Amino acid sequence: HAVEPPYQAGILVIGQAAHRIAPFAAQGMNLAWRDARSLVAELVRAEEAKIDFGSIEWLQGYWRGRRADHRRVRHFTEQLPRLFESRDPLARWMRRSGWRMVRMAPSVRRTILRFGLGWRL
Repeated sequence: HAVEPPYQAGILVIGQAAHRIAPFAAQGMNLAWRDARSLVAELVRAEEAKIDFGSIEWLQGYWRGRRADHRRVRHFTEQLPRLFESRDPLARWMRRSGWRMVRMAPSVRRTILRFGLGWRL
């Protein structure tokens, strides 16, 4: 993360400012959109419950809810380029087979899209 933790009392950093995600397959942008969507939902809940959303406790809770998504995206964006850069015969076979599957199976394309957008599979 660019900022760890990405909050302090009264301040929350989200989106691209909160993480260092390699610009691979627009995953940093998708993560930023999910941060914003999640924050809006949590702010509405906090407002309805009359909770101080600037409190360190609330900010910690928000971050606990987002941290797994950040880790998953960071891991994905760090590992996938290695597969594409590798000259290892097994990696090359996996790339060719994977792309063949993606081209031939619409359900695989949809699953990859859903994963990239952060939807639950």
